[in-house]
Formats: sequence, C-alpha cells, structure tokens
Amino acid sequence: MKKLTLLSVVALGTIALVGVAKVDGDTKTTDGIIKMQPGGNTDVLPKDPGTDVDTAIDPKDPKYPDPVPLPGDPDENHVVKEGNLAFTKNPKVFNFGTQDVSAKIQAQAFYTVKALNQDTDANKTPFVGGIQTLQVYDGRPASSNLDNWQVAVKASTFTEASTSKTLAGATIHLNGAKTYLRDKSGEVKVTPKIDIATDNLTTSTVFGVEQGKQAKQHTDLSWNAADVELEMAGSQAKVGTFESVVTWTLTDAAFK
Repeated sequence: MKKLTLLSVVALGTIALVGVAKVDGDTKTTDGIIKMQPGGNTDVLPKDPGTDVDTAIDPKDPKYPDPVPLPGDPDENHVVKEGNLAFTKNPKVFNFGTQDVSAKIQAQAFYTVKALNQDTDANKTPFVGGIQTLQVYDGRPASSNLDNWQVAVKASTFTEASTSKTLAGATIHLNGAKTYLRDKSGEVKVTPKIDIATDNLTTSTVFGVEQGKQAKQHTDLSWNAADVELEMAGSQAKVGTFESVVTWTLTDAAFK
C-alpha cells in the first residue's frame, strides 16, 4: 500500500552565464529546481452533506456543548489539511432501539429490525433530519498517481458484555445510500448492496474510485438513518443488551 506522501524533483534547466570577453579561471552556473509534494497547511472543513456549503465550527458557539458537537455536526477531528486523504464525516451510531422478543419471533427464519432516526446514543438529542453521512476528502493532486481510494467496513459481533451472549450471524444493511460529489469530473462506485456482517472477520468494500478515475475534494455517501436494518435468524433474538463496533477504513487502493 502506498504511503500518502510523494516527493518528486523536476530540473528546470541550467543557465550558463557567459561574459562578453573570456575570463580565465572562473565559471558560473545557475541551477533551476522545483520540489513538488501533495499537501498544504490550510485547514479544510467538512461539507454539509449533499451541498457545497462548508460546515462552520465555532468552539465558542453555545450550540456546541462541552465539547461534543450536535448530532450530524463535525468535530475537530474532522477538520483536515488541504492535501490529506481522510474522513470528514461519519455516522455516530446505528441505534436499533428496544425491541420485544417472543417465542413466536424466535421461531421465525429471519428477524429484521429498523434503526431509530437518530445519530447519537439514546441519552442524547435525536439526529434532526435523519441523514447519516460517510464523507471522504481527497485533497491530493490529481493525475499524480494519487487518485485511488476506497472505503471498507468491518464490524465486531453483537455481544452483551455482562454475559458474553452474542447475536451470531447478524447483518447490518445500509439501504438507499446515495452519493454526492463536489468534483464535477469525478466518478465513484458504490457496492450494489451494502451489507455489514457483524462477525469480526468479514471486510466489505463500500465505495471508492476505480483505477484511472478520481473523486477529489469532498465525496458523500449518505442514507436515511431509519433505512438501516439489522437482520438475524429468529433463533438469535434473545433478551439482553448487545453492542457492536463498526469500523470504516479509508485506503489509497483502487475500488474493485
């Protein structure tokens, strides 16, 4: 895997300084050289999902409590440097709420639950608007062999910490995901069905840029929080509180 740094040197030429008359014992040369590398020190804010508007961050604004931002807003970790390849937004939680379990449900072949329309934990403010976004920023220079990127996902098994009971074979489905590109000449590919196996083993590609393509600046993959589903065998539905960790990984590999 390539490191996200590049150093190339281009010689611009050599200029000979020639006097009008010959002067013995002295020669002067001037070398021209330029060093090019992706990067920059300017901070780049995330974009509001589905728009070209910057998401402003004002730490003194009272709407940003100590110091956690409102659901759907960026935090300081989402502000990146202009030459970076990085995430600038990600969903906070897939909250499937409190569900009733019965012998009838356990007898079903499959049991499916929809997520709540929120993007933070159950003790905080529901996510207004219902949209969750995975946002990638690619500020690396175009056509510099630094155009590829892809996002993959892996999730741990839903487990109850106090008993070690699990929901074996459970899968998270992201339905109706759509993209928005600020790079009008860009192109991204999305996996036709975004299914996240919660087995702590399976890594699935979500979306990215194919070989020979690009998607610079901010790129969104967004979906409605209430369209996220958790599916398991009915026999796995059991009493308890179960948690999983979903991990998104952005790399500079071409989408396949």
